[in-house]
Amino acid sequence: MGNKNGKAFLSEEDLSYITSHTSLDRSQVDSYYKNFLTDHPKGKINLKSFKKMIEEAYPDSKNVDKFAKHVFRMYDANDDGSIDFQEFMVILYVLSSGGPEDNLKQIFKVFDTNRNGSINMKEMKKIVKDLSALKDPKGPKGKKEQEAMAKG
Repeated sequence: MGNKNGKAFLSEEDLSYITSHTSLDRSQVDSYYKNFLTDHPKGKINLKSFKKMIEEAYPDSKNVDKFAKHVFRMYDANDDGSIDFQEFMVILYVLSSGGPEDNLKQIFKVFDTNRNGSINMKEMKKIVKDLSALKDPKGPKGKKEQEAMAKG
């Protein structure tokens, strides 16, 4: 990806990728990129910074840590402990304005932790636990209630 070292300009390839995966035009992407580099001069964001952003996006929830870790893990495809601008823009788009189908696909990817293309019972229980914790600022519901919700 063209912005690995915090370059002043995005590559044509990165611009094309972001505009094709979001509803943003080239000038909007360029503006976001300049702001991103101001906060992240190396052109990447680490898990700690990402968690802080998610916490700011969900100010009423005290349980965003696991959700942020799942999303970060999903987009840190090369497991280097960072997300570059291109990946970050796709996350922002999906979390803020993606349609229902986009959101479902991304949620599926977040919780398909073994990346085998399906969600098993263990992963389903984790989905229920983590999403109920995100939704309920008082913390996750009891184990029996979570299991009942997972069974449907």
